Amino acid sequence: CANCPVPPPSTAIMWEGNRWGTFDPAHWKPHANGSLAFTPGTGSGNNGEMVLEQLGWQALQGNISATLIFPTTSSDPSACAGFLVGGLEGSFHPGANSYFAWEVSLSPRGFLRLGFHDNNFKVLKQVQASVPVETPILLTVAVQSSATGVQFVASVNGAVLLSFSDNSHAPGPGVALRSYDIAVTYSDFRINGTAPERGLASRHK
Repeated sequence: CANCPVPPPSTAIMWEGNRWGTFDPAHWKPHANGSLAFTPGTGSGNNGEMVLEQLGWQALQGNISATLIFPTTSSDPSACAGFLVGGLEGSFHPGANSYFAWEVSLSPRGFLRLGFHDNNFKVLKQVQASVPVETPILLTVAVQSSATGVQFVASVNGAVLLSFSDNSHAPGPGVALRSYDIAVTYSDFRINGTAPERGLASRHK
């Protein structure tokens, strides 16, 4: 990845040739099979965001997918993991939720959720979904933007469960992995059907 930005020491992750490279060993751990596991911390250290640096997205258009495995549930009823979609502008520093992006996430407590981060978090739509632990689950999000808003269609194992059009927010393109207070393993991450070969930076809160 000759054009990837040079990452800060111990806080960056690279996706190269279907493998994760440099990583934050405290919370994000790559495995030999190409998967990436997140383990939450305690107290304020329970969130993790993995920001994919644009990945060629020039607009909010296309499909994002990955296979998620939740090894256990969480004591937090709001715990979930999935994707952030949007510009991710903001400070994005430890201890703050100060960035701007949509979130599409799953929970073993049985829900699929779309929300928006804007120095806070607001649920836009939530539906029931079967999310058994220790089971590979394919999460796919189709995004289409137009002059009237951004359309999201989220599928779980190929079945469309959530559709929503948001015309009240307008961040630019960007993609991230995100876990809130729950252990999860991501594998086979794809943008428009292709595994990315660009760098990404890890920010842990």
